[in-house]
Amino acid sequence: MQSYRKPKAKNYYEFGLDITRAKSYPILDIAKSSLVLKKVGIRYSAKCPFHNENHASFFIFPETNTYHCFGCGEHGDVINFVMKIYNKSFKEAVLIIIKQ
Repeated sequence: MQSYRKPKAKNYYEFGLDITRAKSYPILDIAKSSLVLKKVGIRYSAKCPFHNENHASFFIFPETNTYHCFGCGEHGDVINFVMKIYNKSFKEAVLIIIKQ
């Protein structure tokens, strides 16, 4: 009888490298798939995906790889964005981003 072996889990160092890679992934590339973006200077604006609104108050800042909504106050980095948009945990969001 063959024994089943669980796949070896990543160690903390390897997952730390995954986090670093995920944080450096361009938030703009991920936001393009779920938002209608408009370039405003060096930033991009859209209607906020986290609350109902009539005017664009959601901004993406490519220079810092972050987002902020001036309507509801939601803000964060690319990992937070994936967590909120896809309703995923931190670890799941990191894995989604690095598989892009």
